[in-house]
Amino acid sequence: MRRDLQHWDSALRLAKRLAPEQIPFIAKEYAIQLESTGGYANALAHYEKGITGDKKEQDELSLAGVARMSIRMGDIRRGLNQALKQPSRVLKRDCGAVLENMKQFSEAAQLYEKGLYCNKAASVYIRRENWAKVRELLPHISSAKIHLQYAKAKDADGRFFLQLGDCGSAIQFLVMSKFNSEAFTLA
Repeated sequence: MRRDLQHWDSALRLAKRLAPEQIPFIAKEYAIQLESTGGYANALAHYEKGITGDKKEQDELSLAGVARMSIRMGDIRRGLNQALKQPSRVLKRDCGAVLENMKQFSEAAQLYEKGLYCNKAASVYIRRENWAKVRELLPHISSAKIHLQYAKAKDADGRFFLQLGDCGSAIQFLVMSKFNSEAFTLA
């Protein structure tokens, strides 16, 4: 009953005496509430108590919470490693957004990339001027804006295809960037 009323401390005390097997489930639910109200330190502790070791869904949710709370509490390495271990793409996106807000751009881009959010990863790599990583992601990027940013950066560097005399690559890049009329004109 205390659990249903969200009297978490009472529910945990009762579970400790009467039903210890319920402690991880109550702790996880309490952690979710604490996270939503900004109580990250306590949420982290309760997410850790929510790990059972034998309940897959329960553990995935608890470990995802540990990853998010670790990042929010400043233990970026732990949170990043935990997020990378989990199969959830959404967790990678959420943790990437938190890291991006914390100005941890390299880690944010890494999570976006592992979560297959290529546009978001490329956007962060562009902010860091990591053109090699942007180039790797180009075939997977659907945003014409990102392709254009990459092209402008390369043009400013004096390394865009036309200045190198590589018209074939320039045409291919324009087609990939969905600038078909410019590609046709150049061809």
